[in-house]
Amino acid sequence: MKNILTDHITIKLGYSIIGFNSLFFLSACNHTSRREGKDAERYNIVYIMTDDHTAQMMSCYDKRHIHTPNLDRIAADGVRFTSSFVANSLSGPSRACMLTGKHSHANGFTDNTTCVFDSSQQTMPKLLKAAGYETAMIGKWHLESLPTGFTFWEILPGQGDYYNPDFITMDNDTIQKKGYLTNIITDMSIDWLETQRDKNKPFCLFIHHKAAHRNWLPELKYLSEYEDQTFELPENFYDDYHNRTAAASAEMSILKHMDIMYDTKMLSEKDDSRLKATYLKFISRMTDEERAQYDAFYSPLIQEFYKTKPQGKELAEWKYQRYMRDYAKVIKSLDDNVGRVLDYLDEKFNGSKDRPLGLSVSSQHHICGMNSFVSIINSLNTGAGPYHCGFHECRTSEAMDRVERGLDDLGIVFVTEYSKGQMMQELRNRSIIFNHITYQTSHVYICQNHPLAGSREIDMEDLIQYPFITYDRSSDTNPAYTDLIVPYHQLNRVIQVSDRAASYSVMRYCQGFAVGSGYRPFDDNYSDIVSIPIKNGLRLEIGWIVRQKYTLSDTASRFVDLLMQVESVVL
Repeated sequence: MKNILTDHITIKLGYSIIGFNSLFFLSACNHTSRREGKDAERYNIVYIMTDDHTAQMMSCYDKRHIHTPNLDRIAADGVRFTSSFVANSLSGPSRACMLTGKHSHANGFTDNTTCVFDSSQQTMPKLLKAAGYETAMIGKWHLESLPTGFTFWEILPGQGDYYNPDFITMDNDTIQKKGYLTNIITDMSIDWLETQRDKNKPFCLFIHHKAAHRNWLPELKYLSEYEDQTFELPENFYDDYHNRTAAASAEMSILKHMDIMYDTKMLSEKDDSRLKATYLKFISRMTDEERAQYDAFYSPLIQEFYKTKPQGKELAEWKYQRYMRDYAKVIKSLDDNVGRVLDYLDEKFNGSKDRPLGLSVSSQHHICGMNSFVSIINSLNTGAGPYHCGFHECRTSEAMDRVERGLDDLGIVFVTEYSKGQMMQELRNRSIIFNHITYQTSHVYICQNHPLAGSREIDMEDLIQYPFITYDRSSDTNPAYTDLIVPYHQLNRVIQVSDRAASYSVMRYCQGFAVGSGYRPFDDNYSDIVSIPIKNGLRLEIGWIVRQKYTLSDTASRFVDLLMQVESVVL
């Protein structure tokens, strides 16, 4: 662990993300002790664990199903583990292995049903506590015995409950807390960091979530999320486990083993199921108001299910979609709360005066922003201090990805009247906010030696005979992402490029044309490139995008002010 913490520290904040059994751990800020010399600096540690969390439901590993922008922030700033092995794949035994650094046969906790963890043996938190660390454990423990080696702990009994859960305290008392479990664990963790720890000591905080463990009870505000999404079936969905006796005997079949009430929430008063009583116990923890909201969502689904009564293959695939939608909802709350922790750490520990100033912007080609960016850089140069800035011209999907993953402070994009609805939905799905800058008629970019360069406006019909320059859209499958303001079916001379310099070279030497907002940076190198309005061209709405709940730095805020004051006028 020491190697990970020391090898991947950037601006005193480093991360690693492990893609098996969904363990995430990260180092937070540095802590300077009173001691001098080699050991004077020790790193704080925040260790976040999720439960039964598949890598396919983290967009840093797999983008097919859902977006997890905050988990992706950890991956972007740290390390993804793509070829890893576990000491034990069971819940409790895997936790014992991670705490002790020993295999299951050595630490004595080999299964979830018969074992009690021997808390007298050496563990990672005990070593950290002995080294002067404040240590805390909050959330799912699942080791039967009570925690040792922690300055503070509050744990779930057994698996824990999603709604209004119980916690075991250090007084060995059991108390109930109101709310949704994933939110509560995060609230308690941030509160410990903010108000309960000894701030003269370095700390190690273990945040252990129940999510995304079965039976995937969503936060009530997300009940309707993903209901319009159809999830792709895995290639092995209909695996018959031929020649794999052990796998065939396990309860892994969605059709055979997924309980219709416990897992898919299809509660029926007159029917029964193996786990009906357990499910009723879980949802009975809700208040009357919460239960009414819960039932209002599931009741129509229940009525439709028992009316149609799908069977066989249809039932298996129906179960899969219900399971995946509820699973995704649980992950959405989890990702929100990982973001809350990261934001807290950024605010408290990355806002120090010695942190280099910075600004990172992504932009679609031929939009705007470079003039404002240059102004920011000039202002930073006058300060004679360190800074790290970036301006990335890229595809639409890349701009959104970079903002969503926290790689850029903000992005600059445009939408047309035809793409706006789909684009806005995509941004909402990614928890990204669109902020209006200006409206602009679409323009043509050509070289001043082009036969049409003297026109006050250009009819697209006159341009069709010339080569059309487009930026590579090979990974943009969503039509909302396209910058093709031109009717693509009318084009038979198309040149794909990856950067603006290549685009301008084609304009100069091949009579090519590109389309965009009409924006041109003040750059003498491109003084021979002109932009001319398209006759009856589409109106473009240009705006800047940012992650929800993301607080812009002073530098980024100044950049936005310049965008609003200068760029809209330039256009």
